[in-house]
Amino acid sequence: AVQFDATKFVYLGRAATEPRMMVVGGNSEIKSIQDVLDLDREFVFPSQGTDEDFYTMAILSDALGYDLKIVTGYEGMNDTALAVIKGDGDGQIGGAASFASSIEAGDMRPILTVWGERVEGYPDVPDAIELVEGDAKEAVQGIINMLTMHRGFFAPPDTNPEAVRILREAIAKASADPELIEQAEAGGLILLPSPGEDEQKKIEQITAASQSMVPVLKEALQSIQ
Repeated sequence: AVQFDATKFVYLGRAATEPRMMVVGGNSEIKSIQDVLDLDREFVFPSQGTDEDFYTMAILSDALGYDLKIVTGYEGMNDTALAVIKGDGDGQIGGAASFASSIEAGDMRPILTVWGERVEGYPDVPDAIELVEGDAKEAVQGIINMLTMHRGFFAPPDTNPEAVRILREAIAKASADPELIEQAEAGGLILLPSPGEDEQKKIEQITAASQSMVPVLKEALQSIQ
């Protein structure tokens, strides 16, 4: 229940992240994001709890304009994925890599990415940022920035500026180290670094977008209480 002010932290750099993706079951009547927008009922979203995917789906439903029914009580990602494949739920959001094998097997179908641009390997799947404008675009960009700050480094508020500079340089140098890159590739691990200065700017954008995001997120929480 501790409340931190994320705007006061100093962001040092990101080690890795990956695109998020909305998927539906392979046998679903929903073939595209347009089908979601054209549904004459609520889009059923099986949720494992109030994690980043929960909040992402809430923002997307508001920004794109589809009705959402959140069904809670699932134990984890495997549980929600099974619900989508069986047809007990319409779709879910998660890391693209975690869905890759199910998509390849035909058990799932990607209909939208949440990345800021189209994802390599899925050229025909639109990205959420393409489908919105105005305040809705600011909100979607805000959630994209939140998601892409995963696996980053940060320091306490008021950290000495010289220490910040040294730490940012060290993290950037480590991320570019050939041995680290080789080990990551050998282990099939994602390595997608980002400079601390760029991560700091994301916080500024998220803060600016929060006025339109916070009411949507509060409403999503109230809907499951």
